[in-house]
Amino acid sequence: MNLDNLTSQNESVFKILLVEDSKEIASRVYLMLEEIPNVIVVGFADNVNNAIDSINKYAPDLVVLDIQLHFDTNSKTGIDLLRIIKDSYPNIETIMLSNHSEPHYIDICLRLGARYFLDKTLDFDKLPEKILETFTLKENLTG
Repeated sequence: MNLDNLTSQNESVFKILLVEDSKEIASRVYLMLEEIPNVIVVGFADNVNNAIDSINKYAPDLVVLDIQLHFDTNSKTGIDLLRIIKDSYPNIETIMLSNHSEPHYIDICLRLGARYFLDKTLDFDKLPEKILETFTLKENLTG
């Protein structure tokens, strides 16, 4: 399906970029999200450089982001990408999905502007619900 046709036919499509270094996790998330009406995964990235390229190319509404990523030329983490998104793309929502769920990481991510922080082990199944909540909030603010 052509994304351009989809967005022109239905303005309420919510575009998601997945930033995850595990192909297995990315596949599981993709399968989970394709079941949500009006949500489309527009791209995947496994490091910060690829994620920024994808953000510029696809203009997602939401980035689902892991803390640990494959290192790119700058050796940046998902937390670094979260800072970049909030500084340079303030209209993009973020949900952190990570195994690094220590209180220190949760606090940093939420202070930097992540909408939610989900632990991959404990909260993985809550992702669709949190995406729908984010989608609803964003629609209420813009619509």
